Amino acid sequence: MREREWDHPLRPGQATVPLSRCGQWVTDLSGHVTKVRCPDRDCLNLAPLENSCIGAHPRDIGGRCPWTGVRVVDDRADKSEVRAF
Repeated sequence: MREREWDHPLRPGQATVPLSRCGQWVTDLSGHVTKVRCPDRDCLNLAPLENSCIGAHPRDIGGRCPWTGVRVVDDRADKSEVRAF
C-alpha cells in the first residue's frame, strides 16, 4: 500500500494535508479559508490558516502542535488540479 504524504512524519514547510482531512473549515465573506480544524486528535480547536499553512494554536494536552506549519491543500476542486489556498 502506498503511503500518502500526510502519513509521513510532519516536516513544516514540506508536509501537506488535504483540506478534507481537516474535516471543518471557516471561510471569510470572499470565500477564502481562514481557519481549519486541526487534524491532530489532541487538538479540538480551529487553527488559523496562514499562507496556506496551519498556524499556531492551543493544544488540549499542552505543548506545540506538530501540525503547525503544515501546508493545507484544497482538495474540494477537481482532483486533477489540486491547488493550495
